[in-house]
Amino acid sequence: MSRYTIINGKEYTKIVKKETFIKKKLKAYINLYKKAYENQDIHKNKTICSMSCLQYFHKELNIH
Repeated sequence: MSRYTIINGKEYTKIVKKETFIKKKLKAYINLYKKAYENQDIHKNKTICSMSCLQYFHKELNIH
């Protein structure tokens, strides 16, 4: 079984055109998550950390 995804050409073009925007937003979200992780005593931050898929990528994000 191969491990790749096929997407519509139009969808691919849209993603490529918005690559910079997507990277900027993702970087901002990662920074928000890291700050929230450091201050989980605040309820809002604890919620962000418990609901985010980034909780499974601490090693990749260098979060200890």
